Amino acid sequence: MDIICEAFDKMEVNLKPSDFKKEWSHIEIAGVKSLLTELLTEEGLINHEDSTDESNASEFFGFALNSGYYDEALCLTCTQKGITIDGNEINCFLIRNNNQLIAHCFDSDDKDIFYEVR
Repeated sequence: MDIICEAFDKMEVNLKPSDFKKEWSHIEIAGVKSLLTELLTEEGLINHEDSTDESNASEFFGFALNSGYYDEALCLTCTQKGITIDGNEINCFLIRNNNQLIAHCFDSDDKDIFYEVR
């Protein structure tokens, strides 16, 4: 499933694991899930009104919180396979040290692709 959404801007940068937070607060985790739930609802990919909590983004992406980006940065890993942005499979969501939310994807050659989430 390709997510077509203006909220994802491809970044032409070479980010490395040290550019991302190693720890997230509970507020950051809840905020990321809430923001992504809102985006998915606006795009018609989920119906948030059917849920009693902020779990829709978690269910859609199959989130697992772990140190997944080269085992150095904390991230919300997307365990649901086949969810893509511009045909690039979503691996995880990360928070940069400057608090910017990033979707980390792989292209067909397993090259890192980054999208800013606005």
